[in-house]
Amino acid sequence: MHWEVLRTSLFYLFTLITLIGGLIVAFHRNLTWSVMGLMVALLGVAGLFGVINADFLAIVELVVYVGGVVILFLFAIFLTGKIDKIDLTN
Repeated sequence: MHWEVLRTSLFYLFTLITLIGGLIVAFHRNLTWSVMGLMVALLGVAGLFGVINADFLAIVELVVYVGGVVILFLFAIFLTGKIDKIDLTN
């Protein structure tokens, strides 16, 4: 009984983390913060995979997406000069 309550609570917690990360990606104007929001969203998805006992998918999510894609995006942002100063209001 207690394990089911814990799993349900963790499921809702990771769902909330994923949604918050997705909202940061969608609505933040700074590109660096958007990539950080993507990292938070992907960590939340990995947590959701862990809650449903899909351990292999959770590890692949962490290694491939968080460890690879997000870091690649960050390197691309940091190595591209003045990309944070682009005005998107026009």
